[in-house]
Formats: sequence, structure tokens, C-alpha cells
Amino acid sequence: MEKILFGLKGALFVVLLVLGHCGYSQTLWQNAQYGMTVEQIKGVYPHTVSVMEGNFAEDGSKELLKIGEVMISYEPFSVSFFFKSNKLTCVKLSPNDEYTKAQCERVYGILKRSLTVKYGNSISAGAASGWNLRKEHNTWLSDGVEIFLSQEFIDNRTILELFYRRGVVDTIDMDNL
Repeated sequence: MEKILFGLKGALFVVLLVLGHCGYSQTLWQNAQYGMTVEQIKGVYPHTVSVMEGNFAEDGSKELLKIGEVMISYEPFSVSFFFKSNKLTCVKLSPNDEYTKAQCERVYGILKRSLTVKYGNSISAGAASGWNLRKEHNTWLSDGVEIFLSQEFIDNRTILELFYRRGVVDTIDMDNL
């Protein structure tokens, strides 16, 4: 009986170990994996620069590293890496250039079609408008990673952002199991 109990404990330990490893090795964007440290991201992307006064994401993580320019659909984008407790939680891509409303809508459409081809139909989409505001967004989920694309028009200003973050479904803290 003791051998069976020991075998079950060992099997449970292996399952938890594998699940814990899987949870922390989710690829958010390209080779950037959830839970990587600042140093690990610098090792994968040697051309990153430190951000002194970074922005905060909605989960409280802070932008600590940035890549100045990557080309996406022939457009220059910057890549921001957000960390919480020195672990990567989110990657944000945003255009380097200011867009007119027409340019923003064009690039948003290209990205939306490209993401739909890659990940399938979005799991959620929405739009809202008001007197001087218009918003639109789409969300995809792939292997536990949420891909969130949004565009906003506020007065004459345009905002286009693409986020890669761990999906809500897979946010179990494996350290506390």
C-alpha cells in the first residue's frame, strides 16, 4: 500500500511540475515567453533598451524594455515589454508614426485580417462611439495567450495598439498549488 501511495505522490508531483513549466513557458510574441526576466529578454533581443519612465498595463505591470522598431505589414512599430515582479507579463506593439484616421483604419484592417488568418475568428469584438470618440477592438485566444488589437479616435488623435498577454483562462499561480 505504501508503494502505491508513494507512486501516486510521485505521479502527482510530475504532473504539477509539467503543468507549472507549461504555464511559464507560454510564448507571448515571437520568442518572448511569459515569466521571462528582464535579463532573459535582453538575451533574446539584444537591441532592447531600458525604459526609464515606462507606462503601466492594466494589471499593474510596468514597461521596462523597448525595441525601437520592428516592421509589421511594412509599417514601423515599437515593441514594449511589461514586467511584474521581474517577470514578463505582456508585450505591446504600437506604431512609431502618428497616423491619420484613414491610415489607422487601413493598418488596423490589415492587422485584423492577418491575425484572423493566423488565429481564426476573434473570440470577441466590439465598437463604441460618442461625440468625439470612436473605439474598436478584437480579441483572439491562442494556446492560452490573449491577442488584443484596438484602435481609438479621440478628437483628431489616433491610437493603435496590439497586446499579447496571458489569457484569463490560464492565470493560475502554479507556485501556490
